[in-house]
Amino acid sequence: MNQYLSEDDSVSEDRKAFLDAAFEKHLGAEAARDIPGAVDTFAEGGHLDFNGEVYDTPEELVTFHNCLGFGGLESGLIINFGFDRITKNYSQDWITVEYDSVGEVNVSFGGEPAGRTAHWKVAVVYQFDDEGMLVSERACFDSGGLLPEPVIPEFTADHSGS
Repeated sequence: MNQYLSEDDSVSEDRKAFLDAAFEKHLGAEAARDIPGAVDTFAEGGHLDFNGEVYDTPEELVTFHNCLGFGGLESGLIINFGFDRITKNYSQDWITVEYDSVGEVNVSFGGEPAGRTAHWKVAVVYQFDDEGMLVSERACFDSGGLLPEPVIPEFTADHSGS
């Protein structure tokens, strides 16, 4: 039997506590806008896959966090952002989390000026090694929420068949 699973094949409470501690260390650094601290939570050779783009060096991870908006309240694509965790699920070496996020779009986008509030969903799989270091962070960011409303123009064609 796997050392991290209980008899009913669920993740043991001890393993959940270990994963939660590693997760909170990473998330805490991001929430504090401590980019070096967040990057330090990655294992050597660890990576971030954000919507299919891989960031796998400390320099790339710093650039990513700055560009997205983790570097401060007035820089990056999104500013003044926050999130609520919707779900958190466990496996023996990873946690999946779904977030409801809100923030201010800091760039002109889709014909709309910077400064509007946007809402979007994010799903992330955080995988940790036995030392609690982040081996892989795979995030899927639903960027549709950043688009101005309405996204689809009103359709006015005649559908009467004539």
